[in-house]
Amino acid sequence: MVHFFPSIIVSNYLHLVCAKIGIALVQSKVYDSPSRGKIERYWKTVREKFLASIEVTKIQTIAQLNILFENWLDTDYHKQIHSGIGERPIDKYLRNVENREIKTISTHELDNAFLNVIRRKVENDATVSINKKL
Repeated sequence: MVHFFPSIIVSNYLHLVCAKIGIALVQSKVYDSPSRGKIERYWKTVREKFLASIEVTKIQTIAQLNILFENWLDTDYHKQIHSGIGERPIDKYLRNVENREIKTISTHELDNAFLNVIRRKVENDATVSINKKL
């Protein structure tokens, strides 16, 4: 699985967690939209078509927003042929997902991936120093 993140929000810890669960982090240069063209175009469509079509004052919970977004995806976004890919996004996704093995991990494995391991030496007086604090 590959996820794209701007380098500004990626830490060594995130790299470690992703490596533990088999996700490759692919970073693009900041402000380099052409390297993220498809995702940038997707978010532009979301802003121009979905967000412009909803009445924000009537939405009271994130669950309501999620339902509206899912309905928009199902009834509008996935029904149209997109010029960039020459087909409906749902058709392209389903065709590509058939050729991939979906890796699932248990909640326990995911919890373990986020465990932060720090090796420290315990001094003879039973003290430990972490981040220069005793």
